[in-house]
Amino acid sequence: MQTQIVHAICIRAEDSGENDKICTLYTAQSGKKRVKLRGVKKAAARLKYAAQPFCFGAYTLQETKSGVALVTGCTPYESFFDLTADPMRYYAGSCMLESLSAIATEVSNPALFKYTVECLSELGFSESDPNAVCLFYQLGLLRLCGYGITAEDTCSYCHAPLDLTVRFYFDSLSFCCPLCGVGKHVDYDAYRTVRLVDTLSKENLKNFKLSKDGAEGALRLMGNIIYKITGVTLRALQTFLVMQA
Repeated sequence: MQTQIVHAICIRAEDSGENDKICTLYTAQSGKKRVKLRGVKKAAARLKYAAQPFCFGAYTLQETKSGVALVTGCTPYESFFDLTADPMRYYAGSCMLESLSAIATEVSNPALFKYTVECLSELGFSESDPNAVCLFYQLGLLRLCGYGITAEDTCSYCHAPLDLTVRFYFDSLSFCCPLCGVGKHVDYDAYRTVRLVDTLSKENLKNFKLSKDGAEGALRLMGNIIYKITGVTLRALQTFLVMQA
């Protein structure tokens, strides 16, 4: 059967039978892809590391008749192991992977693949605020998947200045004023936080820390947006926010 090597990040893993796992990889070549790893639940399994979320490497895949490719080898580039030592960073990273799993497709998106690796590296190897990195990643993820948010200082409908009462209209992914009669109320701190992070470069993240209220409101908004688009509830995001309460 045909064999190929893909550059990929393991973004989800679930048990399959007694010793196997079914994993979702996000690949540079073909977007999201489901694969199977045999025997990796055994203590001494050779490919145990390859079935762990955050593993980034060159996966060797053997196509099967079932359509779920079999992983026969993996050369790791990075495991982002340091994330597991810090619960806040681990759940921020888990939220990022869950967001990617929810919204990504089986179509190649090299820019998104590169962006994901860069943001995981920022989260794992710098002192950047985990809330800021997570929000920065989600905004970029939406943009690179065709769901860019319009976050201006004026209403996206009547163009009046936005004050302390702000709404978010999910159909247009934009902020608007209450007088236009559309959208759902969002906290002003959440709106300002989204606006601020949306203008940042990755280099700016190192010296940037979000307020607790602004971060919570903005991340909840991201979760709601992804749910509206995909129908997927970000469970890791819920845990991440509870940890900060």
